[in-house]
Amino acid sequence: MSLPIRPATPDEFPALERAMGLAFGGDPVLADSEHGRAITEFDRTRCAYDGEEIVGTSGAISLELAVPGATLPAAGTTMVSVRSTHRRRGLLRAMMRSHFEDVREREEPLAALWASESSIYARFGYGPAAEMCSITVEPARARFARPLEAPGRCRLVGSDEAGKVLPAVYDAGWRERPGHFARSAAWWEHRHLYDPEHQRDGASSYRFAIYEESGAPRGFIKYRTRQKWPPTGLPGNELQVVELQGLDATARAALWRHALDVDLVAEVQAWNCPADCELPWLLADSRRALRTVRDSLWLRVLDVKRALESRRYAVEQDFVLALADDDWPDAAGSWRLETGPEGAACTRTTREPDIRLAATDLGTVYMGGHRIGALARAGRVEGTAEAVARADVAFSWDPAPWCPEIF
Repeated sequence: MSLPIRPATPDEFPALERAMGLAFGGDPVLADSEHGRAITEFDRTRCAYDGEEIVGTSGAISLELAVPGATLPAAGTTMVSVRSTHRRRGLLRAMMRSHFEDVREREEPLAALWASESSIYARFGYGPAAEMCSITVEPARARFARPLEAPGRCRLVGSDEAGKVLPAVYDAGWRERPGHFARSAAWWEHRHLYDPEHQRDGASSYRFAIYEESGAPRGFIKYRTRQKWPPTGLPGNELQVVELQGLDATARAALWRHALDVDLVAEVQAWNCPADCELPWLLADSRRALRTVRDSLWLRVLDVKRALESRRYAVEQDFVLALADDDWPDAAGSWRLETGPEGAACTRTTREPDIRLAATDLGTVYMGGHRIGALARAGRVEGTAEAVARADVAFSWDPAPWCPEIF
């Protein structure tokens, strides 16, 4: 028997958080957080109910998302879970179908998510569009290859000043990097400046440093430190970079230097950096930056015409994409794409396709972070070598896509 799917009400927020806590391994005792409630869009939730009990959860965040050369409205798919007692009843598919219909009604061409389990979301047409790079560096071995020539300086600030400076710096630069999205005042207050002790895992409260030139902020770093004094008596503290943003390469280099120069730190850990992060190339020995790369932001293209016409492309090309999409028939079919640095035209066509691919593969290559040629060599994309090469160049983009936070 199918179960009803509907939005949760604000009064049901404690039950929604308890369901989320059970699904994601959290503590239901911490449910009914005012901070979680403040950023929940209840009309965008889609929950499964067994009687009065919430047994499946999903939701969306209304995003303005940076894509190559532009921004687009997008649905930030989030809070997706099905209780272990109610698996294999079609609840996830029903919630996702309702979610996609809501996205269409809101005229959002894209949906994006972070996949807690990567095996799930390709079934619904999402593809891993961006990568993140985790980096660990020992400051004692982190000499820069060239002296840092920064005209400004780094300055530690308290949380009150950070709450004024960080949003302005972020807002000045987020559109330049695909995968970033606009942050509201509520998002800053309840996500980025909210710092409860139970989320620190034994580390310090947030530390904030800004890089400024002539008194104007050009970048910031948010981090924690964790005290570690091994039996040797030598300091072994950790510095955990939570977020580093700079409006240019100089600002970012200065902020990395700040992190590496904090006293008594034996290891700097940055859990989420862009795949093309400059830090390894700043070092005299790039091998000292130990890197682990994995997927981060996944993307689902729902309105093919608007999505492909809105982004910019590296070169002028003209080719036809045959898109297979069993889960969202509106997107399936052959699309002629005429690309260029100033924009594109995308129209349905009966012309013979140059390239054949599935919805998940379109999501994978849309941001320019993955090569169509690599997917072709893996057998995921079909087309002549010449057509694949032309599409590869057109879709490529610099900088690489990167989403600096999980949502």
